[in-house]
Amino acid sequence: SGLLLPGLTYTFRVLAKSPASNFYGKAEINVITNRAPRLGSCSLAPTSGVALQTMFAFSCVGWSDEDLPLTYQWQAKTTTTGKGYFDLCAPRRMGSFETKLGGSGDSSSTSSSSTVNLRARIVDSLGAAAVIEMTASVSQPTTLALVEEKTHLGELLEQGDTETFASEFAGVISYLEVSRREQKVNVSSGQSTREGLMDLLSQESRTNGRLSASTSTALLEATTDFVDPAEIDVRTRETAVSMLKNLTSSDRDLGDDSSVTDFVSTALSAVSNLLSASSSSSSSQQSSASASGQERGTGFIDGVDNVIRNLQSVMVSSAVEGEEQSNSSSLEREDRVQIRMAARVLT
Repeated sequence: SGLLLPGLTYTFRVLAKSPASNFYGKAEINVITNRAPRLGSCSLAPTSGVALQTMFAFSCVGWSDEDLPLTYQWQAKTTTTGKGYFDLCAPRRMGSFETKLGGSGDSSSTSSSSTVNLRARIVDSLGAAAVIEMTASVSQPTTLALVEEKTHLGELLEQGDTETFASEFAGVISYLEVSRREQKVNVSSGQSTREGLMDLLSQESRTNGRLSASTSTALLEATTDFVDPAEIDVRTRETAVSMLKNLTSSDRDLGDDSSVTDFVSTALSAVSNLLSASSSSSSSQQSSASASGQERGTGFIDGVDNVIRNLQSVMVSSAVEGEEQSNSSSLEREDRVQIRMAARVLT
């Protein structure tokens, strides 16, 4: 594969010969490859609870590495589709953290529990990371006042508490997902909630920018993963595409190779959601040719195309220089062709 294994010593040797004198020379250098932190463990307590109500305590202890200091970070998979992870907290030197969790959106009803996928990342000062996966069983709250929750999320942004914002944002989306499937929340309420949540995400990206690109994209993807395409109106689609253009062209660090792959996959899923919602909306509004034609104009398609081009650049720049790139290039081509074909359907 062309990659060096961690924790080993490699000797690189170069031999040189003079064509004029036939003298030989050589030089060597030893390189020790970094390995991830090891010997530790991570835990979660309790392992079950209620979304947006139970406080979950994360702990990582006993980790060892030569390259200090170590930092700890906890992440959760996004609701509904679980396309990507979002950060529950920023990297920190303390090996403990407490937060509330949202449900996964996969439970069959608000009265049943669903499994939320979590992971801890323990990273040394040179960037090598150990990843510990864990799960929690989380049930949805019986009721949730969506309007009040949107107001609360806005207050968290004003306070600069983006960690709580991300976790509770995901909780609201998972509750909305289950409630829409049960028809406890109608299409109109679902549309206004998703529009309001998208506005809050866009506001955070424009004003604070404290959420990582991966976290913002994961939350955006979950917000656009509709039950009924009517929940994603024109304004929400426009806001989402504009935000994706900025996120995918950002210079913010996406982390290791697996994080880049997750980021690209999540962004493509969000684009697919938006195209599906737009296509369904256009089909149901054929009698309103002017409104339909306006949305399906060059602005929307150009925005989608810009996102795909940006993601292509992300994949290329993240590839290991000189490494065989057949797998990533193939995935990149297939994703790009698939989404561009879907975009042409709208034109």
